[in-house]
Amino acid sequence: MISEKYKVFPSAGIQIRRTGTIDFNSLYKKMRSWLEDNNYTFVEKEHTVKDKPKGKEIVLKWEATRDIDSYARFVITTNFFFENLAKEGNAMKGFAKITFWADVMLDYRKQWQKNRISKFLFFLYNNYIIKRKIIGVYDTKLNAEATEFYNLTKDILGVIKE
Repeated sequence: MISEKYKVFPSAGIQIRRTGTIDFNSLYKKMRSWLEDNNYTFVEKEHTVKDKPKGKEIVLKWEATRDIDSYARFVITTNFFFENLAKEGNAMKGFAKITFWADVMLDYRKQWQKNRISKFLFFLYNNYIIKRKIIGVYDTKLNAEATEFYNLTKDILGVIKE
């Protein structure tokens, strides 16, 4: 059943894990530039830095959105977790875990959520009338874009492709 949030990536997201040297400036600039070049609106929901005994710990949470039409919005959520970071030249050395989620938000303007009848019509509309469009168009396009974003991040970090 298709609801308001249609998951393109698995519920747990897809991850990149890496231990080694990380160039934060390059990572941040290139990822943000990709989002802007692909017409996503970028919001940094969290940015925390903590000093720990083994090094710095940094947590970032990004949400990038792009309205596709008056009914569907693409959302790419990216969580960054860095730990045991120590300065090494212009970069940092430590552990990185970056998790990506990709979702299509349907009826993001909440036009179909006003009462029980409109919610029922919303259900019918998504699951019978435009189901092929959701799966064939929205899912396919967002999957390609989010995978490109994921692969860009892997390339910046120097992760060997699988």
